[in-house]
Amino acid sequence: KICSFAFYNCDNLSSVDIRDDSKLESIGRSSFYNSRLKSLYIPSRLRNIEEGFLFGINSQIKLEISPKNNNDFIISKGILLFARKDIENAIIPSSVTRIAEAAFDHCKNMISVSFGDKETNLVELGQMSFCYCSSLTEIVIPPTVQSIGEYAFRNCTSLKSFKPFIKNDISTFQLKTIKNYAFMSCKNLEEIFIPPSLQIIEQNAFVECENLKYVIFLEKENIKSNLRVIDDYAFYNCYKL
Repeated sequence: KICSFAFYNCDNLSSVDIRDDSKLESIGRSSFYNSRLKSLYIPSRLRNIEEGFLFGINSQIKLEISPKNNNDFIISKGILLFARKDIENAIIPSSVTRIAEAAFDHCKNMISVSFGDKETNLVELGQMSFCYCSSLTEIVIPPTVQSIGEYAFRNCTSLKSFKPFIKNDISTFQLKTIKNYAFMSCKNLEEIFIPPSLQIIEQNAFVECENLKYVIFLEKENIKSNLRVIDDYAFYNCYKL
């Protein structure tokens, strides 16, 4: 076990040699805080990882999951912490309640994200959760999601459409907030569908979505939009609107 803050302020730490036959089973929160760790290997036995285990690292880190681990993700206590960087089609298990910060960051081969056949329990997409997924073309948000975090889809340059799961009755949607810079520089985003539950579009949420043409508000009789705030620069440099 590597406990919380175990390597706190180890400013020159850049590598930790973890072998695939390691008996390591647990990594705590902020274990490598203020280090310069550049890569981390997740051995097959490692199952218990606390959210924020990479918080405070002063470098861009590369994560690799053991090929003996048959899963595409590391999930702990309902939180999807990160995914294989070579994943192409992500099917999010119904047990996941939150996609953590930077979980799919730089998954450049990922084409699609789906949520399986069962009813999902997903509530939040964390900040930077899908940023730089440059091959992702569409994201269909399940109705249970309440918040899309800062920079969640930043520089998803192939993303063309953002919409809630239309099959469901629009009255079931729970999305309330699209946070700052959530879709920043999604250069090919053409359309977004706004469910009636949405209350706030924060600053710069769709900044530099230069091909955005349509903002479609989903309404029907007796179910009107609850949108209260479109914040500063929310659609800045969206030239085609």
